[in-house]
Amino acid sequence: AGGRSAAWAAAILCASSAGLRAYVGTLQYEVVTATLLLVSVALAVHATDAVGTSQYYRRAIVAGLAGALLILTREPFVIAIALLAAWLAHQGFRTAHRALAWRGSAIYLAAALSLPLAWAAVQSVREGRIIPVAEKGPKEFALGNHPTANGTYNEPLVGMAEPAGIFFIHQYPRRAAVLFGRKALYFCGVLRDGWSAPQPVNAWLWRATTGLVPLPLIGAVARGGWLLALLIISIWLLGRPGLARWSVLPAIVAAIWAIHVISLSSFRFAVPVLPLSYVIVSGPIAAFVGRFGDALRMPSAAVAGLLIIGITVA
Repeated sequence: AGGRSAAWAAAILCASSAGLRAYVGTLQYEVVTATLLLVSVALAVHATDAVGTSQYYRRAIVAGLAGALLILTREPFVIAIALLAAWLAHQGFRTAHRALAWRGSAIYLAAALSLPLAWAAVQSVREGRIIPVAEKGPKEFALGNHPTANGTYNEPLVGMAEPAGIFFIHQYPRRAAVLFGRKALYFCGVLRDGWSAPQPVNAWLWRATTGLVPLPLIGAVARGGWLLALLIISIWLLGRPGLARWSVLPAIVAAIWAIHVISLSSFRFAVPVLPLSYVIVSGPIAAFVGRFGDALRMPSAAVAGLLIIGITVA
């Protein structure tokens, strides 16, 4: 939505992301999931630009198949596919006949669910019982909600106490609310857990401020506080017209965040939505650079920038 400059901003944010760079070298599927999510969103957007019914249906099928791979890689992202299907229908209502919009959305959803349902059917026949795409949901919900839980995965340290899950939330609503808050901050990276990405910039910023700003505060901001604040500002700047077109992007990020606030949280679970988050904030960043670009290129600004960089890395 922000043009080429916003695309460059999103690309630079992805390339420089400590979270993405840290998880590229692991055996986890976070970066693969992030790629599939971004491809799924891009193909869904591409489908809305189709000319003619047949082209729209073909693009919806291709986008749906990308969504199918996304679900097979990380099951909770079925909610992202549901949101994209609803968004496709909504966009169709604005530009085409209502029946066409519903058909396109249904075709997309059918393609997205085809491979996961086929996989579940094959596994169910093989095991002789119903096998969903994932069976970890109830356990993760219990692990994230019990008396010794801290919001992230700590079972090896403290075990899992009773009551757990919905019974814990019902009996201890205040403690559950505190846990929900901690899980929200773990997901955003503000609180640090064992899966947080290393942030070398923390030490540089602390040295640049000569220790006046506490290192834990710098760490909280660097790990994810800045992105959380910028996401909120970017969504506000979209306004009603922008949200009418692009509401699906923050909706997907918020839905994945909500799943882990309810169940079990970690920065690791936020890594797949980092590229999408960077896309959301890239528009305001590009607009800021475009507005103040001439001032930033002035000799005095350049000298000040070099001094700041020198103090930071010295």
